Amino acid sequence: MATSESLRRQHNDLLREIAELVKSLGAGALRTGAERAEERLSRLSGKLSVHVGSEVDSLKEALSRRMGASHRADACRFIDDMETMLASFAAYRLKWGDPGSIRANPVGFMQETRRFFYVMAKEIEREDRGLFCLLDSAA
Repeated sequence: MATSESLRRQHNDLLREIAELVKSLGAGALRTGAERAEERLSRLSGKLSVHVGSEVDSLKEALSRRMGASHRADACRFIDDMETMLASFAAYRLKWGDPGSIRANPVGFMQETRRFFYVMAKEIEREDRGLFCLLDSAA
Protein backbone atom coordinates (compact mmCIF):
# COMPACT_ATOMS: atom_id res chain seq x y z
CA MET A 1 0.00 0.00 0.00
CA ALA A 2 1.32 3.43 -0.90
CA THR A 3 2.15 5.71 2.01
CA SER A 4 -0.29 8.24 0.65
CA GLU A 5 -3.23 5.82 0.95
CA SER A 6 -2.86 5.56 4.72
CA LEU A 7 -2.38 9.32 5.04
CA ARG A 8 -5.44 9.99 2.87
CA ARG A 9 -7.54 7.80 5.17
CA GLN A 10 -6.21 9.78 8.11
CA HIS A 11 -7.16 13.01 6.32
CA ASN A 12 -10.70 11.73 5.82
CA ASP A 13 -10.89 10.78 9.49
CA LEU A 14 -9.61 14.21 10.57
CA LEU A 15 -12.10 15.97 8.31
CA ARG A 16 -14.92 13.85 9.76
CA GLU A 17 -13.83 14.76 13.31
CA ILE A 18 -13.64 18.44 12.37
CA ALA A 19 -17.09 18.35 10.77
CA GLU A 20 -18.60 16.73 13.89
CA LEU A 21 -17.04 19.34 16.14
CA VAL A 22 -18.04 22.30 13.96
CA LYS A 23 -21.57 20.92 13.59
CA SER A 24 -21.93 20.83 17.37
CA LEU A 25 -20.99 24.49 17.77
CA GLY A 26 -23.75 26.64 19.17
CA ALA A 27 -23.55 29.08 22.08
CA GLY A 28 -26.35 27.36 23.99
CA ALA A 29 -24.99 23.90 23.40
CA LEU A 30 -21.51 25.00 24.46
CA ARG A 31 -22.70 26.52 27.71
CA THR A 32 -24.24 23.20 28.73
CA GLY A 33 -22.06 20.81 26.74
CA ALA A 34 -18.59 22.32 26.97
CA GLU A 35 -17.24 19.03 28.31
CA ARG A 36 -18.35 17.24 25.15
CA ALA A 37 -16.70 19.88 22.94
CA GLU A 38 -13.47 19.57 24.93
CA GLU A 39 -13.60 15.75 24.64
CA ARG A 40 -13.91 16.07 20.86
CA LEU A 41 -11.01 18.50 20.79
CA SER A 42 -8.93 16.12 22.85
CA ARG A 43 -9.69 13.21 20.51
CA LEU A 44 -8.92 15.37 17.47
CA SER A 45 -5.69 16.57 19.08
CA GLY A 46 -4.46 13.01 19.49
CA LYS A 47 -5.35 12.05 15.94
CA LEU A 48 -3.77 15.20 14.54
CA SER A 49 -0.53 14.64 16.45
CA VAL A 50 -0.25 11.06 15.20
CA HIS A 51 -1.12 12.10 11.65
CA VAL A 52 1.36 14.97 11.44
CA GLY A 53 4.03 12.73 12.94
CA SER A 54 3.33 10.14 10.23
CA GLU A 55 3.52 12.78 7.50
CA VAL A 56 6.77 14.26 8.80
CA ASP A 57 8.32 10.79 9.18
CA SER A 58 7.25 9.90 5.62
CA LEU A 59 8.73 13.12 4.27
CA LYS A 60 11.99 12.66 6.15
CA GLU A 61 12.23 9.12 4.81
CA ALA A 62 11.59 10.45 1.30
CA LEU A 63 14.27 13.11 1.82
CA SER A 64 16.78 10.43 2.75
CA ARG A 65 16.35 8.96 -0.72
CA ARG A 66 17.64 10.61 -3.84
CA MET A 67 15.30 13.50 -4.58
CA GLY A 68 15.68 16.35 -6.99
CA ALA A 69 16.32 19.81 -5.58
CA SER A 70 12.77 21.06 -6.27
CA HIS A 71 11.23 17.97 -4.62
CA ARG A 72 13.57 18.39 -1.67
CA ALA A 73 12.54 22.05 -1.29
CA ASP A 74 8.84 21.07 -1.52
CA ALA A 75 9.31 18.38 1.14
CA CYS A 76 11.05 20.83 3.48
CA ARG A 77 8.28 23.38 2.93
CA PHE A 78 5.61 20.79 3.79
CA ILE A 79 7.49 19.84 6.97
CA ASP A 80 7.78 23.51 8.01
CA ASP A 81 4.07 24.10 7.30
CA MET A 82 3.06 21.02 9.31
CA GLU A 83 5.18 22.01 12.27
CA THR A 84 3.74 25.54 12.17
CA MET A 85 0.18 24.21 12.01
CA LEU A 86 0.82 21.83 14.90
CA ALA A 87 2.25 24.69 16.99
CA SER A 88 -0.82 26.81 16.17
CA PHE A 89 -3.08 23.95 17.19
CA ALA A 90 -1.17 23.55 20.46
CA ALA A 91 -1.76 27.25 21.25
CA TYR A 92 -5.44 26.87 20.34
CA ARG A 93 -5.71 23.80 22.63
CA LEU A 94 -3.99 25.65 25.45
CA LYS A 95 -6.50 28.48 25.15
CA TRP A 96 -9.59 26.24 24.87
CA GLY A 97 -8.31 23.12 26.64
CA ASP A 98 -10.77 23.07 29.49
CA PRO A 99 -14.57 23.22 29.52
CA GLY A 100 -14.53 26.35 31.72
CA SER A 101 -12.79 28.43 29.05
CA ILE A 102 -15.30 27.25 26.44
CA ARG A 103 -18.27 27.94 28.72
CA ALA A 104 -16.89 31.40 29.62
CA ASN A 105 -16.67 32.51 25.98
CA PRO A 106 -18.69 30.21 23.72
CA VAL A 107 -18.91 32.76 20.90
CA GLY A 108 -15.14 33.30 20.89
CA PHE A 109 -14.60 29.53 20.93
CA MET A 110 -17.01 29.06 18.01
CA GLN A 111 -15.39 31.79 15.94
CA GLU A 112 -11.84 30.67 16.58
CA THR A 113 -12.73 27.01 16.05
CA ARG A 114 -14.43 27.66 12.72
CA ARG A 115 -11.56 29.86 11.55
CA PHE A 116 -8.87 27.42 12.66
CA PHE A 117 -10.56 24.38 11.16
CA TYR A 118 -11.24 26.18 7.89
CA VAL A 119 -7.49 26.80 7.61
CA MET A 120 -6.79 23.19 8.57
CA ALA A 121 -9.23 21.87 5.93
CA LYS A 122 -7.51 24.02 3.29
CA GLU A 123 -4.14 22.62 4.36
CA ILE A 124 -5.49 19.09 4.02
CA GLU A 125 -6.70 19.92 0.49
CA ARG A 126 -3.25 21.31 -0.36
CA GLU A 127 -1.60 18.17 0.94
CA ASP A 128 -4.02 15.99 -1.02
CA ARG A 129 -2.98 17.81 -4.19
CA GLY A 130 0.76 18.06 -3.62
CA LEU A 131 2.16 16.11 -0.70
CA PHE A 132 0.89 12.70 -1.72
CA CYS A 133 2.21 12.99 -5.27
CA LEU A 134 5.57 13.95 -3.80
CA LEU A 135 5.60 10.98 -1.42
CA ASP A 136 4.45 8.51 -4.06
CA SER A 137 7.04 9.72 -6.56
CA ALA A 138 9.80 9.31 -3.96
CA ALA A 139 8.72 5.75 -3.08
